[in-house]
Amino acid sequence: MIHIYNNINIAPRISFGVHHQVKTLVEFENVEDLRSYFSEHNPEKWYILGAGNNTLFTADYDGTLIHPISRGITITAERGTDVVVRVEAGEEWDDVVAWAVEHDLWGIENLSLIPGQAGAAPVQNIGAYGTEAKDTIESVEMLCTDTLNRLVLGGEYCSFGYR
Repeated sequence: MIHIYNNINIAPRISFGVHHQVKTLVEFENVEDLRSYFSEHNPEKWYILGAGNNTLFTADYDGTLIHPISRGITITAERGTDVVVRVEAGEEWDDVVAWAVEHDLWGIENLSLIPGQAGAAPVQNIGAYGTEAKDTIESVEMLCTDTLNRLVLGGEYCSFGYR
């Protein structure tokens, strides 16, 4: 499901709560929603808004904000002692950590209480107490907005500092 809002106040969606108008806000649940939006609208100016933590608009935004609202955490594979988990972009990062701990899946427990959504984890600097999210991310699913193709990038292609 996709939701499109025009001329909306962004204050409830950002942690600072500052009132500013956004020309268009697009909330999407899956890659098909996003592909559909970009194929029909092709916005010239757009920005991805995750949980809105540490995002401050100092004026109205005349472009499009893209906001993931997809939820879900599922185990997709088990390889010996390793478990592969798919996390939807709209999941709150701290909820992902809590879910992992509840399921006795260890490796990201030091990353608790870090604000943001899971979809931002590959580009956000999530790290604490000697643990970094990049060390647990096997791959990232994305939509190439130029070709509208769904891509899956292995962690080695995500510029996590592997050079």
